[in-house]
Amino acid sequence: MSTLDQALSTEITLTYKGKDYTISSMTIGDYKNLKKYLRSQRIKDFREAADEMDLGSDERCKVLYDLTKDPVTDEELQGFIETQEGGARLLWLILSREHKELTLEDAEEMYAEYSAKEVQAILDGSEATEAPLEVIKKEEPPIDSAT
Repeated sequence: MSTLDQALSTEITLTYKGKDYTISSMTIGDYKNLKKYLRSQRIKDFREAADEMDLGSDERCKVLYDLTKDPVTDEELQGFIETQEGGARLLWLILSREHKELTLEDAEEMYAEYSAKEVQAILDGSEATEAPLEVIKKEEPPIDSAT
């Protein structure tokens, strides 16, 4: 099971600075926000690199156009989520829906405190040894065959 699939079907409760947080399901909005973030990072990275290159304005415009028209692939998104930065950003997106006061920096600290490896192991569905997180599998409602 991929990290995205696991994140959609798992709830995790953790305590950070004395407060309990429940990591609920990843939504389509989270998915879109991460893709939007990755696309904006492409542009930012290009602009920073372009300052050191000798590109004319037409070349810059073409590259920027290509960067914005090419979609962020699911593989690219999955790879990002598996990084410390991506895992923390996903954690922040999910938690900030119910905990508006939580900052990205808080989520980064939380992700690091619980160790990226332990959090990632849970999201991947493997058993982390002595992981201090409670994992709750969501139960699917039974399908009523009479209807």
